[in-house]
Amino acid sequence: MGPVAIINVSEYGCDALILLPNVGDEVKHVPLHDFTIHEAEALARSLASIVGTSECSDRLAGYREGDRSSDEICSSILSKLWVKIVQPVLNGIGIMTPGSQGLGRIWWCPTGPLAFLPIHAAGLYSEAQAFGSKLSDFIISSYTPSLTALIQGYHPQSETQAGLQLLAVTQPSAEGQSHIPGTQEEIECIKKHAKGKVPILWLDNDMAIIENVQKGMRESRWVHFACHGVQSTTPTESALLLAGSSQLTLSNIIKLSLPNADLAFLLACQTATGSRELQDESVHLTAGMLLVGYRGVIGTMWSIMDNDAPQVASDVYAHLLETSPPDPTRAAEALHLAVQKLQKKKSFLHWVPFVHFGI
Repeated sequence: MGPVAIINVSEYGCDALILLPNVGDEVKHVPLHDFTIHEAEALARSLASIVGTSECSDRLAGYREGDRSSDEICSSILSKLWVKIVQPVLNGIGIMTPGSQGLGRIWWCPTGPLAFLPIHAAGLYSEAQAFGSKLSDFIISSYTPSLTALIQGYHPQSETQAGLQLLAVTQPSAEGQSHIPGTQEEIECIKKHAKGKVPILWLDNDMAIIENVQKGMRESRWVHFACHGVQSTTPTESALLLAGSSQLTLSNIIKLSLPNADLAFLLACQTATGSRELQDESVHLTAGMLLVGYRGVIGTMWSIMDNDAPQVASDVYAHLLETSPPDPTRAAEALHLAVQKLQKKKSFLHWVPFVHFGI
């Protein structure tokens, strides 16, 4: 396991506590003298102004053209995160040399308003910037809502694990929500990579009722949701929207016994967006899936574009399924590579929201 950086922001100061498991569980303290909680709050408000704050998440049709003002705001946020938080952390743990292959891992555990900010994408992105000016040049980022959640992911699983099966749930037309046209394409991409390697249980549209989905989750080590989601200030009531008006809430999932839970891929938007009413906690669907037993989860910080989802899903599963047996702990690396491809073609708002939690 790589370093775990707990970033604290308060009225009394800001700092990073970095656990170094590979160095005898040493803990390093890195003061963040040039950063304040007020600046963190201002950056979170600035980001919200361009990505929206709706509690109900949408996968948006068409193409989100990054207008100049949005790109400038996003670039400014990412540069401040780089200079004031990420660079001091990297320097503090001696990560000084960028690389293109064989990158290590770091886990970020942000607190307060930092839970709304994309630390994983921190960097300087002007055309004049050389290689080594952004976090992804040095290391692969994941998040964790707590040290406990991360440690639990490393616990040995039962030796009686069921065979690998992937549950794919697509609900393009949940009641009261805009239609999502790209879900079918998304699953076809996954099926192409999984053929002959991993059986897929696909529950689409009217088949995606709570009873079927819960049964499929009990029988599957991997799950993939392509649907809408809804965030609640009551954490266990955050939900994925299924057939008709039904909602699969975290409280529903918690009641399941999931001894084989391994990897969850939530392409239901804003699944990794914290609640402003509970700013001291990372409260969202992605963190919740870790807490109910999934060892790794891919989610999104804000609404993604519907035509980006199939590409990212295809690239992630292509990487995960190229080894035999497939290794779910490569999910962070797979997402890192998929996002790099998307980053070359599209603006910040397209690629920044994709995040990985857990191992």
